Amino acid sequence: MIVLKDLDATWDGFIFEDKAELKEFLQSEDAENMNLTLKEYQKENGHVSLNELCDLFGVEYEDSARISNIDIIDDVISGLFDDCEQEQEHAQKIINAWIKIKEELNK
Repeated sequence: MIVLKDLDATWDGFIFEDKAELKEFLQSEDAENMNLTLKEYQKENGHVSLNELCDLFGVEYEDSARISNIDIIDDVISGLFDDCEQEQEHAQKIINAWIKIKEELNK
């Protein structure tokens, strides 16, 4: 997954399956600006790279799969930490309750 970063916010956050899909999107936008069909544009400008198109439109992109995996792992670790803290709190409450019960029984 590719996420588009647009400083003008027109396309910010647009998601594409891969770089080829992003390139075709930018080509179609440039073709529209030039009053060409996408096929005409690609025939005349097929040599223009994805990075050149990004520069032309003032946008950047990032591979969200790498970032998403990091976020997922971070969320899981945070959840485990929270679960551990909650279990410790519950265990402490049970221990305190048991101590009170033992004290009452020993009176």
